[in-house]
Amino acid sequence: RLAMEAASALFALLTIAMLVRHAMHGGVIDTGAVTLAEQAIYTLIALGAGAILVAIDMRSPSSVLRYGSIAAGVVSAGLIAIQHFVVLNPLLTDESTGT
Repeated sequence: RLAMEAASALFALLTIAMLVRHAMHGGVIDTGAVTLAEQAIYTLIALGAGAILVAIDMRSPSSVLRYGSIAAGVVSAGLIAIQHFVVLNPLLTDESTGT
């Protein structure tokens, strides 16, 4: 049962990530590098996933949901620290932030 819970949570998040990638690149999934806007959406997905897993875990306690929510929180914090502040930071990459 725990493996099924973990797999369903993982594949739901992967589906959402693929939909974002599809939408941000005009229907082509394997083109282009990740942009700051796309990375921001991925970070919000990870933060939301952690919050949703915590809410579900409060209703029906499960070690899979508990550790999954912790992992989602750690991943989103890592994405913020590395991708947003270093790799895709417009101050460092000279990427345009608008007109």
